[in-house]
Amino acid sequence: MKKTPEIYNRALLFEKENSIASRIEKTLESLNIEVKRIKDVYSVFSFLKLKKYSFIIIDYNVPVIGFEQFIKLVRKINTDIPVFLLYNEKDDLTAEEELISKEVYCRFRKPFSIQKFSEKIESLMNSLKIKQELMEHQEWLKQKYGVDNVIGK
Repeated sequence: MKKTPEIYNRALLFEKENSIASRIEKTLESLNIEVKRIKDVYSVFSFLKLKKYSFIIIDYNVPVIGFEQFIKLVRKINTDIPVFLLYNEKDDLTAEEELISKEVYCRFRKPFSIQKFSEKIESLMNSLKIKQELMEHQEWLKQKYGVDNVIGK
């Protein structure tokens, strides 16, 4: 039996630039999303193990381990958590393009429109709620009628 996913109004943020991180924090807080800002990349893994988060926001320039290794470690802990990628114009993403297209929910080039960022977060949260409701309905049908294969699945 698949457990219904819960929606956690929490996000992990790893962004080195204070001005950008502050804007993101204010935006997420205005959407009633609790933000845990991480300054040490290894703390992300500890926090992912301790609490459930709706998504992660990460700067492309992950110190010490690099972006590719970071994504691999995150996916060992949580295969489904959406990852938002922030990058600069000077960052060359071509080497990791396949990984990014497969593992990153959305990317924003800095500086970015906070309005578009906010809209993308709202869209993600709405889709998580819809997914949760769908799974709850499927579970209800299964319990009430003993149906394993729900139409549309």
